[in-house]
Amino acid sequence: MSKQAPKARNVPTKVPGIYKTDSVRDVAESLNITNLPDIVASALASDVEYRIQQVVEEAARFMRHAKRTTLTTGDIDQALRVLNIEPLYGHFPYNPPTFRRALPFPQMQSAGTVYFVEDEEKAAPAPAAKTRRTRAARS
Repeated sequence: MSKQAPKARNVPTKVPGIYKTDSVRDVAESLNITNLPDIVASALASDVEYRIQQVVEEAARFMRHAKRTTLTTGDIDQALRVLNIEPLYGHFPYNPPTFRRALPFPQMQSAGTVYFVEDEEKAAPAPAAKTRRTRAARS
């Protein structure tokens, strides 16, 4: 019986994640960091992916404890607070956005349904009425 050499396995050295290194480079360039090495960008991308997963798992725990099936921004806020991460500003759980369905384009029959958040219309403050100033009488 002859021994055969073990087959070499194709093991990828770099597993692509959800958060891409190009995104890390874009953020670095916006912060005026121009020469970010590939290994650093890859490490930061994997760290960001881990942190996002950590926040989502913690938020899902809050959702399950509240006996809900929908993850809310309040769950994310609570998860960020528990993990001692700076909160997100501008997303409030007590005022969720309402999505409206857009009318389909007659030219594009294959286009799917599009939903959007309608902008709130805020009236501009009226200009203050000019009043006539009178001089106070000196005695």
